[in-house]
Amino acid sequence: MRIPLRLAIGILAVLSLMIGWGVIDTSPAEALPGSIEVDIDIKPGSDPNSINCNKDNGVITVAILGSATFDVTQVDVSLVDFEGASAIHEGHETDIPIGGSGRDKKRGDGFTDLVLHFRLGDIGLSCSSTYGTLTGTLFDGTPFEGMDDVNMIGN
Repeated sequence: MRIPLRLAIGILAVLSLMIGWGVIDTSPAEALPGSIEVDIDIKPGSDPNSINCNKDNGVITVAILGSATFDVTQVDVSLVDFEGASAIHEGHETDIPIGGSGRDKKRGDGFTDLVLHFRLGDIGLSCSSTYGTLTGTLFDGTPFEGMDDVNMIGN
């Protein structure tokens, strides 16, 4: 069955209005059943986490934040996925920058964070995305998931 072009455009317009009015919830979904929710920071040290949606070259940094209940050294980096992309580089840091007006501030919590880099052209964010999701698995097979806001620019 084919839908006439005018009807399709009308449906898209109504959906767009419903999203704008808050009738349709576009907020992040809850974590996958059985997975651990973890804190991530897209573009550590940046607030807002602005990403040029028209730029395919370059790299984006995403940090998985360690805590008293989450040891990032147990993350199997080969199974980490950020919006459809695999990490191209990894590193561990104790004090990564935090966003806000004091760009030189550090988390300073003493927990090791896992810093990953992804190719912009590989991630599946669109110009209308409002958050990014990172999923992965620990060495013991436990799945985890984290989300952070993004500010897509250039659209």
